[in-house]
Amino acid sequence: MRRTYYHNEEQQLFNNSLSALRIAARSCIMLFVYSPLLLIGFALSSFLWGTGNQVLLLFLFTGIFALLLFGMIYFLKGLLIGCRNKKSLWWLPLWILCVGLTCIFPVWLAYDAIQFIAVRISATNTGMVTKLLAVILGIYIYSFYTFHKDKCPSIAISCYKIGKELISR
Repeated sequence: MRRTYYHNEEQQLFNNSLSALRIAARSCIMLFVYSPLLLIGFALSSFLWGTGNQVLLLFLFTGIFALLLFGMIYFLKGLLIGCRNKKSLWWLPLWILCVGLTCIFPVWLAYDAIQFIAVRISATNTGMVTKLLAVILGIYIYSFYTFHKDKCPSIAISCYKIGKELISR
């Protein structure tokens, strides 16, 4: 861990506040990127247990279902990479399914907010700016999943390898 020495406490307070702001911004971005998994997990949890007095149970199973969906996405990515390596065209529908769920769905959910921002940027070309911002946001979200690369996060490596090995047989 790197130690930083400050000449005055105002600089230390500023750096700590900036660090907290970075952590909050990163958490909001991650929440947005994984929002489809959380929303589907919440829908499944509320379908099974309802939205009554069992709020803790609802949140617990929302997280569990979101984690299972995360594993399923990387299982499908393993299938996708395996099909693409074998030169099979089945990788294309898998890619469309994965990108639609993880990249297009959150952009669709945030389209009104994107349009609000586009009005603030340009009052005359709102439609074009909205579409441009939506595409940029979709590409940014895609950069988290990288469905075209042979890699995955360590938490989903087993699901990914199962999918990839299932096709390579």
